[in-house]
Amino acid sequence: AHIRTHVAAAGMLADRVAAHPGLVHAGSPSLGLVCFRHVDGDEASKRLLEAVNATGEAFLTHTLLSDRYVLRVAVGGTWTTAAHVERLADLLDELACPRPNPWTSSSGGSLLDPETTGQTRRDDLTRVARIDPFRGPPLRPDRTEPASVGGE
Repeated sequence: AHIRTHVAAAGMLADRVAAHPGLVHAGSPSLGLVCFRHVDGDEASKRLLEAVNATGEAFLTHTLLSDRYVLRVAVGGTWTTAAHVERLADLLDELACPRPNPWTSSSGGSLLDPETTGQTRRDDLTRVARIDPFRGPPLRPDRTEPASVGGE
């Protein structure tokens, strides 16, 4: 029963990976082992592995298959349940294709992407940095600053 449960959980994970637009299988699932990679290449796969492991909810390992960085999930721990594997699949959904957010540059891509060095990205960061979270965005140029408190 233990092995059947883990093989079924690995099968569910394999199905979720196959359905995910940002992930691709690196080989056929075998018993409790599922190997996959990010469609954007090795660096994206490395970042995904680091992001999943950083959550503390799962621990993935990696290997090289045909010179490609591949993530490995081995379902077989004594206390591992189908719920744990389903949570991992949810994490992969969240982390492999993050939803758009305000940190996305106007020219596309993440403002925090270490591979991004273009001037447009730096300009976007400057624009974001000027917004005071307690006061909101700066006033438009055609408006004056509010009068100071105390009549100064």
